Amino acid sequence: MMRWQASVPMLLWRESRASISQRTGPRRISEVSPGTSSTRGLFHSVFLLNALAIGVSSLVGCATPFSQPARYDQGVVGAPGTITVSDPKLYSREALINERAREVARLQKLIDDADKVPFTPDFIREVEQIRAMSFGFGVRSDPAAGLNYRRAQETADLQQEISVLKLKAELEQLRRDLELLRAKLPTQTEPVNADLGKAAADGPAAAAAGGTAPAVTDVIARVDAAVGVLRTMLAAEGKPAATTTVSRNPFDEFRDRQAYLDLVRGARNAASLDELHDQDNASLIRLNLQATVIPEAAYPRSLGVVQVKIDPASFDDKAKARFLSEWLDHINLQAGSHQADGRFKQAADARAFHRSGLLTVIAVGTNEIALPAAAPSSVASDTARAFADAGWGGKTSFGSSINLISSWKGDPVPRIQVFEALCAPSLASGLAPQMTAPHAELMKHAHEARSRMLTYDYARRIQPWLLAQGAGGSFGADVERQHGEASKLVRELYEVLSTIGRCGDYVKTQLPLSSPGMTWGSLGSQLGSAAQDGQARIYEVGPREQVQQISSVARSANSLALAASVAAAAPGSGVAADAALGYAKQAMGRATTLERVPSVVGYAVGGQQTFGWVLGPRASLDPKGSLDMEQMLKPYDLSVDMSVPWWWPTLKLKVSTQWGPSPRQLASGTIAQGADTRDIEIRMSRRAPDYDWFTRRLLGMNDRLVRIDEVAGGPVNACMPSTLVVNGPNVWRTEKVMVLGQLLDSGAITIAPDMRGILVTVPAIAPVAGKADRERVIRVMTPFMADEEAIRYIDTPSGDDCKPKKAEAPADPNKLAIEKTSPDLYFVVPGSFEIQVQGKNLDKATKVTLHGQPATLKLAGKTSLNLRFTETGTQSIPTSEAAKLDFYTSDGKTESIAQTLPVRIVNKGK
Repeated sequence: MMRWQASVPMLLWRESRASISQRTGPRRISEVSPGTSSTRGLFHSVFLLNALAIGVSSLVGCATPFSQPARYDQGVVGAPGTITVSDPKLYSREALINERAREVARLQKLIDDADKVPFTPDFIREVEQIRAMSFGFGVRSDPAAGLNYRRAQETADLQQEISVLKLKAELEQLRRDLELLRAKLPTQTEPVNADLGKAAADGPAAAAAGGTAPAVTDVIARVDAAVGVLRTMLAAEGKPAATTTVSRNPFDEFRDRQAYLDLVRGARNAASLDELHDQDNASLIRLNLQATVIPEAAYPRSLGVVQVKIDPASFDDKAKARFLSEWLDHINLQAGSHQADGRFKQAADARAFHRSGLLTVIAVGTNEIALPAAAPSSVASDTARAFADAGWGGKTSFGSSINLISSWKGDPVPRIQVFEALCAPSLASGLAPQMTAPHAELMKHAHEARSRMLTYDYARRIQPWLLAQGAGGSFGADVERQHGEASKLVRELYEVLSTIGRCGDYVKTQLPLSSPGMTWGSLGSQLGSAAQDGQARIYEVGPREQVQQISSVARSANSLALAASVAAAAPGSGVAADAALGYAKQAMGRATTLERVPSVVGYAVGGQQTFGWVLGPRASLDPKGSLDMEQMLKPYDLSVDMSVPWWWPTLKLKVSTQWGPSPRQLASGTIAQGADTRDIEIRMSRRAPDYDWFTRRLLGMNDRLVRIDEVAGGPVNACMPSTLVVNGPNVWRTEKVMVLGQLLDSGAITIAPDMRGILVTVPAIAPVAGKADRERVIRVMTPFMADEEAIRYIDTPSGDDCKPKKAEAPADPNKLAIEKTSPDLYFVVPGSFEIQVQGKNLDKATKVTLHGQPATLKLAGKTSLNLRFTETGTQSIPTSEAAKLDFYTSDGKTESIAQTLPVRIVNKGK
């Protein structure tokens, strides 16, 4: 038995790793050690119990898979990140504001419904106390079996000794008889001992037995059954804890509800447009990027980071000129700034700038446009004077002067007299009379050509403004033609005058070979002072938190013990057994949880113009069922809302990615060291509010002044909903609108795509009862101020859409109605064919004709009717895509068509 026990530990490990249920029965034990079948079977039972005890104890010693914490590797690596970042998408300002308005409305609804939200415990735990649970099994045996066995053994020993002594005595006698026999053998003729060679009748006593083989087999069966029950209990799936029925404390519920309200209010406030979003003259924009994590084998559990740092855009003279050019387009195309005749209204911004001397208003035909008032050159004249001198849109041609220059190139006399007088006007008094007129014309053409060259950049901008105002004409084509003529004359003069020494200064200052850009004057200096400082402000980084949720069901036991013992009448005999199996645990806890494992967390570093995202490893299960954290190949959609100064022409981003960043560097926004870094540049787009702010600044007005310039759409009526377009500075800030005394909230307001105004969806508004009239105005209200404008209102409902629909008369139950026909109504004539008709009240059909040719009717009740046409009867039916199959009924006096079906007819001859 000791030899067998020595081999058990190795086998027990193998049994605990394999399926014990597949290794039962004496046969497996017989392969390990010899012995009787009873002994082998009983040892197998003890072997299984010990194996199961060790296997289960190993389970108790290990933590359950879901109880392991989901933790990433906190070590600082600082390695370049293998994370790709796409080119950003830039979303329009109005789309972002509209989206935030809808989000605020949704969050406000959550706040309003907060009292209806049920609150349940965040964590439910169920604990059961079990003192003991056991199974017992064994064989039936006499308590005196051991004593009987020992007594029987003693008796058997004495009996054995007696038998041995008798046999010894008989042996001695046999030896003596053998000697005598040998002595007498020579003379003996007869045998003396007749029974020689016969064995004695008595033998040794049989050993006492305290048990039988069938009883031991019963022990094995009971052991196997108990082990199976225990294995089933240990393998049973842990069930979620039941919901508690304990009532909540009202104080706790109140605190939970207040905390929920604070959370939703915070989300609403974060989504709302605050008073800082366009502070320092900034525009609210949104960037969307896609980051793709390419896992690095060396850092599977490390945090990844995508950090973006904003570089302030350069705002040089070129960028200023581009902005001012866009602003000038805005002034000339501002909605509601022109009258019907194309002239500026007195309240238009262009008029205000004209009065302040920053812009000049010029008439082009019947329309007016605004241009910078600063002189387009160093000449002491303003734009209006230079524009008039250029003669844009006129019919002046420089052909005569060009021909004159060409004819005088080889004649030194007129060159000296006329060209020098052109450079030095004081010499004109000494010209011969025949030279006075040519000189005057050349002087006039030279000045006009020069003015055209200097104002060309102004003139070429006018045609799009005229088209936007609805003015046609060929002003733009005339400008290009006149600019070409002026350029040719200036080049001819330059070529001639460059050879005359006295004309050197004139050539340098008065003959521009190329057209300069606009001269902005004080507009440029004002813009420069506004743009001296300013930085981007991170408004919100999204996703704020993106998590992976893990549902966990965990259970644990404080102690688990299995025991087995074997008792026999005689130690080591194995002929009788008495065994027991025990399963006990002091306490078991069962808990259900829902873990939130962050996978993406957005962050921003205040004052550093830096933001980014931390990408955490995702939770996964390994083949053994253990919880693990690992970076996976996965794309992430990232976004950021920020306020950017509207004068920035581009937005420059420095994007860095890294594995295992230092928390201190991450918090300070300085992870570039050791990171993978690339530069991305985005061209900014502007909207009407960006130009309106500059307009207000130049005019010294409140930059949040609200003014309605124009109301279009509608009219508002008492019949159906309508839409109004309300344009004007800062109208896009509107939070509520009052129309005809009826208040509309943000749900009825949409910011127009160009942000010049808003779209207001107005429901049908009924007139006030009696003689009272509604206030026929629309009033827009912003957080800063309001404005109102008159609107059209039709208070009398009219038109078909306003009339209620007439109720359809119920179908006559006695009327003939056709529901189905077969075959398809397509026939070749002349020919014989039948049509089967299904429907209601078909017995009322008195006649059926196809293109006037009657059919033979065969009725089968009220719901079925057979129509038969003959070849002779269908000869006269022509080809038709919609021949009429008419069903007639009669009221007793006249027949009338009750229903008509179209039939396709094809003639054989066609």
